[in-house]
Amino acid sequence: MTFPGPEPQDRFQRRIGLWGAPQSGKTTYLAALRVAIDRGESDWWLYGSDDASTDFLTDMTHQLVRLKQFPSATVSLPPGLQWVFRGDREVRRRIRLGLSRTEQEVTTILLELLDAPGGMFWGSSGRPAQAKLSGRVQFGDGRDEPGGPAVSDEERLLDHLASCDGLIYLFDPTRERSRRDSYDYFQRTVLQLAQRSAERSRDRYLPHHLAVCITKFDHPHVYEPARRLGYTDNTTRDEGFPTVPDGLAAELFSRLCEHDVENSAVLLDKGIRTLFSPARTRYFMTSAVGFYLDPDLRRFQPAHPWNVIEETGPGGEETTRILGAVRPINVLEPLLWLAGTVLPRS
Repeated sequence: MTFPGPEPQDRFQRRIGLWGAPQSGKTTYLAALRVAIDRGESDWWLYGSDDASTDFLTDMTHQLVRLKQFPSATVSLPPGLQWVFRGDREVRRRIRLGLSRTEQEVTTILLELLDAPGGMFWGSSGRPAQAKLSGRVQFGDGRDEPGGPAVSDEERLLDHLASCDGLIYLFDPTRERSRRDSYDYFQRTVLQLAQRSAERSRDRYLPHHLAVCITKFDHPHVYEPARRLGYTDNTTRDEGFPTVPDGLAAELFSRLCEHDVENSAVLLDKGIRTLFSPARTRYFMTSAVGFYLDPDLRRFQPAHPWNVIEETGPGGEETTRILGAVRPINVLEPLLWLAGTVLPRS
């Protein structure tokens, strides 16, 4: 789809950022979001604000759907990647004293992805890393100018997150099982966010609205505990796909974190609840690719939930491949929730 030119910046009423530890699935989430929209799950749509953003989204979605590969972990992203989330919403208009009416309003939200190399916050010594982008200075619109003072990747990312009205935070329970470092990235980030943005909050919490996405719901290490603990419901979706009721996702997140023997995930859970307002936080069980659908029975099989197959290459390297069709779960919903909460209603 072609548009006549870049959208004027003043039309973006709110900004939403993607946040998570390195390799937590931010680019995969973005690609799955495009698929969820194309599956007709909403009247909202997504497109790039410039050619680089459109090309990036197209490439990531092609990898996910056609090549059945997960997009590579982002080591270095082009600067200023932005996408426009656009749709209709209902607003109340005051027409005269004491009277109002509901109208449909075209709304645009700017969705931004500014990632950082895996060692940005913590070097091999365990101390904060301060990698610099030599000879470049960043302006407020995301552009860099050669020859200016150096700006660290950390400062660039933190300034971006601090300026957002809403955040989509991705937590990968399978990654945490092996690395146990999500809290390290989280706690340093939120302290820096508080330093930059706490004063504009109307209460004791950070001002942001936060959508916490517990990813890889289809993975056995996530699905099986959820099923065993009684949080799944197989009666609400076609083909018997499991869901977790909206009101139980936050509780399930805490139960999953309790299994961390080193307490890193427990601290993450408590940190979210301490620093972000419960009224401005919501939890979602998500999967970029969805559950596996048995091609013969055309029904979900609890014994085989994972829509991914692990393979060993000729050189002994471990790879993963998407097994069936991509059917994202709760990928679009966090963005729709944020759109409904960060935007004024009248």
